[in-house]
Amino acid sequence: MTYTSLKEKHKSRIGRKDFKRNSRAKRTEHCANSLLFVSMLGSGDSICEFLIYKYNFF
Repeated sequence: MTYTSLKEKHKSRIGRKDFKRNSRAKRTEHCANSLLFVSMLGSGDSICEFLIYKYNFF
């Protein structure tokens, strides 16, 4: 009996094309979430710098 991983079982259950499509969608979603997080950090940083410059906070 051959050992099949859970990933292989999942592939055979939903079909290889669907598995590839879902994998790409997850990767794209992760990339978009990372980009959103980085842009939020950048905007927060620029707001802090503006407040420091304008009102001499900190």
